Amino acid sequence: MMRRWRLRLPLPPLAMVAAAVLAAALSAAPPAAAQTLITLLKPGSPEIAQVLCDRFTAFGVPGVRVYALENHRVRVEIDAAAQADLDLDAAAELMVVPGAFSIRLVGVGPGEGFEALPWMDRSIDPLFIATQPIVTSADLAHVEASTDQFGQPTLLFRLDADGARRFGEATAAHLGEAIAIVIDGRVLSAPIVYEPILSGSGMISGLRSPQQVAQLAAVLQAGPLPEPLELLASEIVSVDHEGIPVCTSG
Repeated sequence: MMRRWRLRLPLPPLAMVAAAVLAAALSAAPPAAAQTLITLLKPGSPEIAQVLCDRFTAFGVPGVRVYALENHRVRVEIDAAAQADLDLDAAAELMVVPGAFSIRLVGVGPGEGFEALPWMDRSIDPLFIATQPIVTSADLAHVEASTDQFGQPTLLFRLDADGARRFGEATAAHLGEAIAIVIDGRVLSAPIVYEPILSGSGMISGLRSPQQVAQLAAVLQAGPLPEPLELLASEIVSVDHEGIPVCTSG
C-alpha cells in the first residue's frame, strides 16, 4: 500500500518513559521562579549537548542550559517558571529521539539491497526499502514547520546542492515508482514520483497538529544524535547553576 506524505508519529518507548519521568518530576513539587527542572541523560559529550541545544532552539524554547558532565553524562536545565507552556511529550522526544532521516527507493519485494521496514503506523504491512539511501540527514539544508494552502500543518524541507542533485537524478530515473521517507528506521510516508523533483525541496502534508510538525522540524533541523540517549533522572530542584554550560538554547 502506497501512501501520500502522511505522518503518524507515536512516541517511541524511550520518549514515553522520558515524558512520564518529566511529568512525575513536575508533579512532585510546585514550580517556582527559583526552581529548575534538571534532566540527566547518558551518554554525554559536547557534541550531544550541542545537538540538544540546537533542538530546543529550533523548537522555540530559549534559555535551556546543557552541561557535559564527567562519566559521560549530560545535564539539561530548564527554568521551571518557563516550563508551564512546554509540552512534556515534545520535550522528552526532543531529548531522546535519534532523529535519523533518509529518503530511499521502495522495492516490490525482498531482494539484495532491500530490507523490510515497519511503518510508523504499525497496522500497515512493512515495505521493502533500499538499504542505500538517496539522501540522509547530512543533506538537509533547512527544515521548517509551515501550513499548506488549506491552512493545514506541513513540514517543508530543502536539500543542499549535492543532495538536490542526487534526489533529482533518482526521481527522474524512477518515475511512477515510490520513494520512502524514513525516520529512525520506520517509514513515515511513501509517495509515488510523478515527475522529476529537481528543486531539492519537498513538503510533507497531512500532519496531525502544528505542535507535531514543529517538534519533528526541530529534530530534523538540529540533526540526529551522535548516539542514542537514555534518560537517567529528572527532578525539580533549587540550583545555583554551578559550572559553565556547553551551550544555551537561543
